[in-house]
Amino acid sequence: MERDPEILREITEISPILAGLQGRNVFSVPDGYFSELSTRINEELTTQNIIDTSGKSAPQAVPHDYFTTLSTTIIDRIKTQETTETDEANILDTISRRNVLSVPEGYFETFASRLLEKLNNNSRARVISFQKNSSVFRYAAAAVIGLAILGTSYFLINNNAKKNNSFAVVTKKTVPDPAAAQYNSLKKFNEGIASLSDDEIIAYLETHGNILDNDQIINDGDDTSLPDALDYLTDDKALDNYLKKINAELN
Repeated sequence: MERDPEILREITEISPILAGLQGRNVFSVPDGYFSELSTRINEELTTQNIIDTSGKSAPQAVPHDYFTTLSTTIIDRIKTQETTETDEANILDTISRRNVLSVPEGYFETFASRLLEKLNNNSRARVISFQKNSSVFRYAAAAVIGLAILGTSYFLINNNAKKNNSFAVVTKKTVPDPAAAQYNSLKKFNEGIASLSDDEIIAYLETHGNILDNDQIINDGDDTSLPDALDYLTDDKALDNYLKKINAELN
């Protein structure tokens, strides 16, 4: 058969590999394939029959006389279950006649009052109690401030007298307390403060707490430079710093 050049050209355009085969048979089988084919088929069928036969046997086994004793086993289990349920029912029956939960006598009668009492106790604000020494500190601080104001007033009067070429004399008429007349100098004033004990300061304030003329102190004294009341609570050295400031101004 003569090959058509036009067909070859089209095949070459479609698949150059197919055109290169040029009519050769690319399929092949081993030598003697068809002569041994029937033998291999019979062997395959025999193997398949063996597998099918083994699949018909029961893969699981049961104990000996399993089905013979099956009914007896089922009845025994039912009786055991009934006995267990009967025992549980007897236990529950005895409990049902008893109240296993109890509360103290009069619990519900006093419940409302006890609840209100607890609520009132919880709503109270927490009270922080200061130690006894804090009162001593307050008395001491008040006494020192009072003496500092007296001393400041004395030195201001003394300085004004020096500027006017006159003398300031501390007498019983110029100070509220006659005992303060002995503190007519800065040295004696500091010695007097240092010699006072806490008990003496407290006793003095309790006895002579109303001697000071508050109006006179407010009018004559300058309290703009005094520390704030909160400074004494937040700073332990507030009073010392204030006294040092006064001494520096006087010197």
